[in-house]
Amino acid sequence: MKQSFALLSAFLLLQMQIWAFSPNYPNNSQSVTGTYAGTLIGKVTFDSSGGVAEGANAAGVWVIGEPTAGLGTGVFAFFGSGSAYLGTAIAITTPVNGGSGGTVQIGTMLGVFDGQANVTETFTETNPLTGLTTPETETFVEGLCAINFTATITSVQNTSPGGQSGTLINGTGQATYTNPNATDPVTGLPVTPPPVIGTSTVIVTGYEQSTTVTNTVSLSTLTNTGGSQGAGSGS
Repeated sequence: MKQSFALLSAFLLLQMQIWAFSPNYPNNSQSVTGTYAGTLIGKVTFDSSGGVAEGANAAGVWVIGEPTAGLGTGVFAFFGSGSAYLGTAIAITTPVNGGSGGTVQIGTMLGVFDGQANVTETFTETNPLTGLTTPETETFVEGLCAINFTATITSVQNTSPGGQSGTLINGTGQATYTNPNATDPVTGLPVTPPPVIGTSTVIVTGYEQSTTVTNTVSLSTLTNTGGSQGAGSGS
């Protein structure tokens, strides 16, 4: 009996803490639930020598499904620093009281794109006894990329003849590239965590494709990764 009462008390205390930290959304805030898609573009910056900095020629695409409650999920493909990164995305949106009419901010989106660049090599192996050769393939991780981003969600209401209305995404992210194959020069053991080999600023843009959350597509057919990265699902 005492154990049951203790468990019930702990549950009630935890529930009250959750209620205390739950956000109070504005009563007239617009819904930010839906499927969003867009692009990732490397921001052109210059280093101390006047040359274009690392990551300026990067580009990619993404899709994220944001449910009514919980984290949104999706996938992305990003080409930067000479490699093609495929991976998953997680994000959370928060509605704000942006008013009505014209162009107003209705929410914010915070998230992370997390991917890896895989390389598949094909070679032949010869049997020393028979002399016969057989084709072999090997896939290994060439690099890792994580992009932390913050974006605003803006509603555009155009009532003029022929005008376009919709919901837009605009923000920036910080891309961090790491080398998972780095080893200690003394011990020969893998370096943990993988060392950072570069960073770059990424411009995040997009729009709301649908007000419902749809399943995202697989990106495995876009590169030579052999399907190691699948699709996320925003349900």
